[in-house]
Amino acid sequence: MNRIVSHPKCGRTWLRAMLAYAIGPTHDVELPKFMFSTSTFKKVEPTFPDCTHDAAVDAVSYDAMKLDTADFVGKRVLFLVRDPIDTVVSWYYHQTFRINNWHGDINAFVCDPQWGIRKIIRFYNRWYAARRVPVAFMPLAYESLRKYPAKMLRRVIRFFDLSPAYLRNVASAVHATTFERMQALERDRTVRLAVDRLRARGVPLDQPYSDVRRFKVRRGAIGKGVDELTPQTRTRCYRWMREMNCAYYVNKNAWRKS
Repeated sequence: MNRIVSHPKCGRTWLRAMLAYAIGPTHDVELPKFMFSTSTFKKVEPTFPDCTHDAAVDAVSYDAMKLDTADFVGKRVLFLVRDPIDTVVSWYYHQTFRINNWHGDINAFVCDPQWGIRKIIRFYNRWYAARRVPVAFMPLAYESLRKYPAKMLRRVIRFFDLSPAYLRNVASAVHATTFERMQALERDRTVRLAVDRLRARGVPLDQPYSDVRRFKVRRGAIGKGVDELTPQTRTRCYRWMREMNCAYYVNKNAWRKS
């Protein structure tokens, strides 16, 4: 069985959309309606990957997080990573403006033991240490996916041993799921998705919203999260990444340049 594992806000929604547009046309799947329907794609492609955030979303502090890798033995695991500061800033917007779980300051969020950057670092580190548990393990950096979407999508298709026929659809899949098109889809409430991963919590389907802070496809920036933090918070983040030997940076050749 194939799995995509990631901390939230590392590009999973976008990758799923690209896979949908690479696989869907071959099987006449209605898009974008079923683009996020895993059950639909498993009917036409049984090896279509399941997705999980695993222990990253457990309601515990970073030092109490437990990673149970037994379920991944014999699986092929694609592990999405992203710069930890960009990830935690995007996670703050998601928790604050999309699902209303956090009601405080962004700097407090980043430093919080349950929600903040130390949990992301620990999650990356635990998975890096467990990378030999699955039968195959592929790290994929969000930054690489943004820079080389077609190349990375081909790698994903091959890694999951999906039909080579899908490779013919890669260019059109990338074109259909650009940042601008995905954000336009989120704005357009005339389109109904079978599994709506784009709609903010508590907003009626027929009610548009223009506050970009609530968007699933919000900014997609690389290296800009740090600009939203105070100098004190930046210093703490860099210290934690150094002291905890953050796998994203320590093993940059394996993670960031995947």
